[in-house]
Amino acid sequence: VIECRHDYPAFPMPEAAVKYEERDYIQPDEVLTIELARGCKFQCKFCSFTVLGVKDDYSRCANSLDAELRENYERWGTTMYTISDETINDNPEKLKKIAEISRNLPFELNIMGFMRGDLLVAHPETWQDIWDMGLWSHFYGIETLNHEAGKFVGKGMDPQKMKDGLLKAQDFFKSKGKFRATLSMIIGLPHETRETFLEGRDWIFENFPGHAYGFIPLMIADGEMFRLATNP
Repeated sequence: VIECRHDYPAFPMPEAAVKYEERDYIQPDEVLTIELARGCKFQCKFCSFTVLGVKDDYSRCANSLDAELRENYERWGTTMYTISDETINDNPEKLKKIAEISRNLPFELNIMGFMRGDLLVAHPETWQDIWDMGLWSHFYGIETLNHEAGKFVGKGMDPQKMKDGLLKAQDFFKSKGKFRATLSMIIGLPHETRETFLEGRDWIFENFPGHAYGFIPLMIADGEMFRLATNP
């Protein structure tokens, strides 16, 4: 068994380019994966990702990212990517850097990936950079709209502030012409009740019609997660 964390450690690593070959047969309409940064500065209790709580900026070198995007466009016609970062919008400076790269590309970049909804709401000054970098397809890990449940797992923004901010963000990106959201919630978090979960679900259905949704049961992966589920 090859375990990448041990056999091929690569954190931190500012150079994260992927180079494709002719035998990969990349088509212009394919969506490739790209890495903008490595690790996550947060430590949500339900997350099993191994590189958590990072303190420094481990984002890609601007020249490296620019070269990869240009090469893929020139060789394969690629303009669409999904971002592998755990949290794309964890650092406003990273967003500025990527937006500047995107503005100078000879093509329109279209990207998608995971963003923290509470950070999007808390930092509306980043919205223009997010748009300029081509990031108009957003995946929000909302997890819950119950305040106590959110605080317990590390996402403690007041639910009403979250709702109001997400609606404003939706209006902003829709006004630009393109916006697609996927909103995900966890079923069974401590402090969540059936009633509060259904209220949150119904709010999402009502205010984000036509988008995508994920409602995923809390999974018990190891002893730590077991304590999360049984000892709130």
